[in-house]
Amino acid sequence: MWAAADEPGAVVAEVARRADVCTSVVYKWRREARSSAIEPGFAFVVVEQPGSMPTSASGS
Repeated sequence: MWAAADEPGAVVAEVARRADVCTSVVYKWRREARSSAIEPGFAFVVVEQPGSMPTSASGS
């Protein structure tokens, strides 16, 4: 997402709104990425279907 904020003509507030995060977070991520403080990587995410009920590990 921070890459979208780096595109020519991008408005950080619009990028943040689309991602549902605070504008300051996008600025922070962009600053850290530019300074190589963070390495780009992959995060595995499982997205559940709307309305699906989570199962309880404790069985309660």
